[in-house]
Amino acid sequence: MESLSFIPAIVFFVSLSVYDYLSSRDRHCPRYRTRLMASSGGLILSSCFLLSDAGDAGGFFSALAVSEALMLASPGTGVSPSRTLTYSVAFLGLCLAIAGAAFAFGWLSKPSVKFVHAVLVIMSAIFSMGMLLSFVLDLFGNIGKLMDPDVLWNVLMLGSKLVHGIIFNVMIAVAYIFMASLPCSGMPVIFPFLLCAHSVVLFLASRSGHSFLVTVRQEEEIRLLRSDSVQGTDQDEPIPDSRLKVLHSRIVAYMEKEHPFLDPDFSMQKMARDLYSNKLYLSKAINSLSHKNFRQFVNFYRIEYAKDLFRKDPRLRINEASDMSGFHTVVSFNMAFKLNTGQTPSEWLHTNMFS
Repeated sequence: MESLSFIPAIVFFVSLSVYDYLSSRDRHCPRYRTRLMASSGGLILSSCFLLSDAGDAGGFFSALAVSEALMLASPGTGVSPSRTLTYSVAFLGLCLAIAGAAFAFGWLSKPSVKFVHAVLVIMSAIFSMGMLLSFVLDLFGNIGKLMDPDVLWNVLMLGSKLVHGIIFNVMIAVAYIFMASLPCSGMPVIFPFLLCAHSVVLFLASRSGHSFLVTVRQEEEIRLLRSDSVQGTDQDEPIPDSRLKVLHSRIVAYMEKEHPFLDPDFSMQKMARDLYSNKLYLSKAINSLSHKNFRQFVNFYRIEYAKDLFRKDPRLRINEASDMSGFHTVVSFNMAFKLNTGQTPSEWLHTNMFS
């Protein structure tokens, strides 16, 4: 009867494989191949335990552990897909060889089957930690990659893998600590199903390319940074409106929160450096959505700031407001004030503060 509890494992891996096959458009990409290995490997191991009449929760857990370790090794940006796939194939082959040998020699009967389960789970933990370590070394061990425009995205995806890897290994540790405290009982069903839920998250992350660490909007901003950082962009290259809107919202937030315009020497270059963008993209975003050039855009914020100063202290001198707002000269302040309000500073004060 215990083998009946293993049927959900078969259903889970079959459903995962069929859904992935029917819904994936590119079945030649490394991530799909890794997912295929993960689901098919889990299915083979589950079937092996079921046929040996050793299909209990511990077997489900070990099959899931192997599958999830492969999911964690799914190639992402900044890593070598061919190397990752080679390691994954070797790991899965070794796990299947161990399970096959155990099945052939009758080691999948109780109580020796628990030892086989433990070996597979420990191998999965070691493999996942080894792959995560290789990803870290691959990214941070090469100075050239740290200068790559994709470095922020790569760090985000690496962070996602590290978080999921920690969750994976913590669940394994908790499950076996719990079992060690109750040596006469088998593994509670809750542990395989928790691992199953986490496997679904990893599966969706691999399919969608999302990190599941930050919001989709934040991911779009990071992707925009990747595009913005590309050097040698064609001046006539069209930029999608959605990207311009995201960049413009970042510019506005930067101006309103940081007040960089108060520096009289504030420039497009400084804005580009602070926002990890380039001058071309910033200029296009400002021109398209603010309908101003950079200098007009900056002066708009300076004048708004000066108006707030006057509201707080109507007796503030014009030259003082000019200096405090980031203008080099009173003349440029007066010209910008007239351009933005239609009035000189004196006229605006008379109309709005002393009338």
